[in-house]
Amino acid sequence: MTINESKEIARYVDKCWDRLYEYQKGVTNGTIITNKYMKNVVTWFKNTPEYEIKTKKIDRIFRFLYLVNIVNDNKYERIELMPWQAFYLGMIFGVYHKDTDMRRFSEAFTFIGRGNAKTTTGVAIALYFLLGFNQISPEAFVISTVENRSKIIKDLHAIIMHSPELHQYVHFNNGAVMLNSYDSNIKRGERPIKLVDDVGTIKVVPNNDKKIDGAALVLAFIDEIHLLKDELVYQNAQKSADKRRNSLVMLMSTAGYLTTGFCVDLVDRAKKIAMGKIKNDHFLPFLFCLDEDDDKSDIENKEIWHKCNPSLGKTKTIKNMEKYNNNAKYSPKDKADFITKDLNMFIDYNESEVLSAEDLLKAYLPVDLEKWKGKDLYLGLDLSKINDLSSLVCLFYDEIDDKWEAYPYYWVGNDSKLMARITGVNLNEWISKGYITKCSGKTIDNDLIAAKIKELGEQFNIRGIGYDLMGWNEFEKTLEDIDCGVRHKVLQWALHMSEPLSKIMMSILSDKLKFSDNPVMKWNWKNARIRQDRNGNYKIWKNESKDPVDGAVALNDAMALYYHLNFNPNLFVY
Repeated sequence: MTINESKEIARYVDKCWDRLYEYQKGVTNGTIITNKYMKNVVTWFKNTPEYEIKTKKIDRIFRFLYLVNIVNDNKYERIELMPWQAFYLGMIFGVYHKDTDMRRFSEAFTFIGRGNAKTTTGVAIALYFLLGFNQISPEAFVISTVENRSKIIKDLHAIIMHSPELHQYVHFNNGAVMLNSYDSNIKRGERPIKLVDDVGTIKVVPNNDKKIDGAALVLAFIDEIHLLKDELVYQNAQKSADKRRNSLVMLMSTAGYLTTGFCVDLVDRAKKIAMGKIKNDHFLPFLFCLDEDDDKSDIENKEIWHKCNPSLGKTKTIKNMEKYNNNAKYSPKDKADFITKDLNMFIDYNESEVLSAEDLLKAYLPVDLEKWKGKDLYLGLDLSKINDLSSLVCLFYDEIDDKWEAYPYYWVGNDSKLMARITGVNLNEWISKGYITKCSGKTIDNDLIAAKIKELGEQFNIRGIGYDLMGWNEFEKTLEDIDCGVRHKVLQWALHMSEPLSKIMMSILSDKLKFSDNPVMKWNWKNARIRQDRNGNYKIWKNESKDPVDGAVALNDAMALYYHLNFNPNLFVY
């Protein structure tokens, strides 16, 4: 190594220390926006009667990272640590039990928004355990989902191939990174090869791999733990790491689409450890999330953006964050992603749900039919096959305020088997309160629905009725003497449901549609799932329990009728 190279490395290490102290001081004096958990954890970086800071150990990891090149702005260059990353590495590799060679932290959990280089951090640490930590026969596992495994392997290989000082010591074998031991069968090719008198490997394994339990790991890096069904993988990783001295179990994750489960419990436990409510001296909680008293509905508040994204303005740009926030205003899926992945909040959301529970509450408001008397009315009808729920939805539009209101009616056959649903819903309660009309016979009485349409025609200007073909031919006979305007067939295909469905969702998200306080309608939307065809068109489907979605479909039929009459008379005509 030349004198200039030594000086350059020294400058890099000094810069890393500057970043470490920048984070420590910034959190302490408030210039770095963070939560109470991180403010407390920062105070742990100090010499105490129990623990000491070993600066040479921190120098060692910083010196190693000087050799690591990662992609930045479409080119590979030396990794530049963010302040939070420098502090994180200082905590893991620099805090030791007093007068020993044992690190304090054998587990570390980083809970952080996407785009903050958490996976890159984890991969760099894995390389350090393989090449720089001075362990005999090091074995490290990067544990990920089956779907994400190939991406991590690709990123790991790319970092090594563009870091020549590291590449000469390792080779690739079936996705694994292995040390160039003397008995390795390695083709030298054009790159320099250096052999080592040891064996070692980094393997990227799926989070259902049974080999985790039997390994002896210097590092177990579990990525995106919110996707774990339970804590079995975590427990197996702990057992494998316990077999090695000064090993590390490193957990990293964003929030996910469930408000219960292992990750939720771990975040709660980590918060208590950070605040001293649970004593666990070997567990390092790095929690970038909101405080309990933050307004979690104010997702446009940029202060809470910073709490969840310590790299915001650097590896994660403000411009991208603003784009994600803007997309969240118009798409339920994008909103769920923004809340969970960028603001690190757990929500109950199925990726195929049409609207989240929070969104539905916006539309779950009373509708006063009196104010719409004499106004245009667009009807949507969804009939059941025989005796389950049938729904008729009234849709009104205020052109001046650009707002919609919908009011549903429901009928069900008099069949006791239909009343109690496997999900715990009992229709009898809603029947007793008048939200559902129970027919006298076991099948739906079409005359009751026709009578309601006739009654509505006496109060409003019915422009037409959008209907699904199911049961329509038989039902239409009841309309012989009833003027219900245009009768518009709405096929239940993605191509024909997509545009009105998109309008409904956007209107709810922008507080421009309410569908009354009828709990059956809210239940229907909660049951609704959407699927997208290869052309990007959406369609409503039932959820896994096959609970009804009739009100949602009927509303979509009414909106399709509105589009047909007001925008393009030839739209969806068959």
